[in-house]
Amino acid sequence: MPAGVHFPMDDSDGDSTTSNYTFYLKHLPRGTLAAVPLVVLAYKWQCWLERTFPGRPRGKPDLFKQAGEKKELAISDDEQLEEEIMRKLIAKGKVRRSSISWCNTLFKWLLDNTIGVLFFASGGIVLSKAMELQAPSHIWAHLKSDVPVTLLGNFFTPDPLRSLVGFVVVPVQYRLPFAAGADLLTTVFVGAFLHAFIPWAMSKQIVQDVMRNATQAAWSAQNATKNGTVVDESRLNGLDGKSSRPTRLIFIDGAGEYTKLRLTEAYGSDAPYVSLSYCWGGADQFKTTRESHAQRLNGFRLEHLPKTYRDAVFICQELNIEYLWIDALCIIQDDQSDWEQEVPRMGGIYGNAYLVVAVIWRVPLPRASSLPGP
Repeated sequence: MPAGVHFPMDDSDGDSTTSNYTFYLKHLPRGTLAAVPLVVLAYKWQCWLERTFPGRPRGKPDLFKQAGEKKELAISDDEQLEEEIMRKLIAKGKVRRSSISWCNTLFKWLLDNTIGVLFFASGGIVLSKAMELQAPSHIWAHLKSDVPVTLLGNFFTPDPLRSLVGFVVVPVQYRLPFAAGADLLTTVFVGAFLHAFIPWAMSKQIVQDVMRNATQAAWSAQNATKNGTVVDESRLNGLDGKSSRPTRLIFIDGAGEYTKLRLTEAYGSDAPYVSLSYCWGGADQFKTTRESHAQRLNGFRLEHLPKTYRDAVFICQELNIEYLWIDALCIIQDDQSDWEQEVPRMGGIYGNAYLVVAVIWRVPLPRASSLPGP
């Protein structure tokens, strides 16, 4: 299948039971139904490309006659059978394989990575959104924003190389399994590299300094004006003072199934902590409100947290750090005064953290056991 075919899924960060229910009973069936016609069309697309722009010139009927294969030629309309016949003739030495046509191959590759990506990316979005009963205007908005990014981003991935290798060495009937296998291997190896490289890079002082300076500059710029009024710079506390440390932290006690979590008032504490930077989920986000504040102080269960939060807890346990800062839990979300107090100091909160876990892709983070030590 051409590169860049993805099926959008609304991976809610709410309660884990609700998330599992939503995925297995809604998103997975819809994604499967959307994938079936696209896979069939992708196979037809590959067959059309090979038939219209053959990578190797096909033998003419008299070539088969010279080889004494008249009966097999009569049923060679099936492309797979014809390919098998050619392999038999080549193995017997009766036919010499033609040289590859690089002009046709490169033209197919160009079509596959432009027209093919546009068509299948658009088809994936339309089918998935239509199955969610989205309005046409909403579907069109996704097409305008997602398809150009997919087309341009495709050329910065291994997909074009995989496509070229498929056109050169892989028979048309095996290209879809080859593409799926290549994508799986790429994901595994890239993921393994990132899981090893990122903790190593984060342990270097120069990387920590760059992140601290960038975070402070970003928050200073964002909070420099608010509703057209200049905000007092004294509110943007320095990174090294206790005033820039979190007011609340999540205390992590125990490990595995015995893990206990509790929100603590930690203002002025020097204890090391990990902070989580991530993209918020939907309205059912697990968070602290004025109503649930007392409950969070008494404790809550690990399995009630969204997957992203649980992964951050596992990383803390692997690093033997007992405290974790997550904005949705450590800031009272419906308390305006708490927001006004905490938000201007978030640059310092991130800067003073022992480690900032930044979720840059919407994919599951690795279990802590798979990460190297600090």
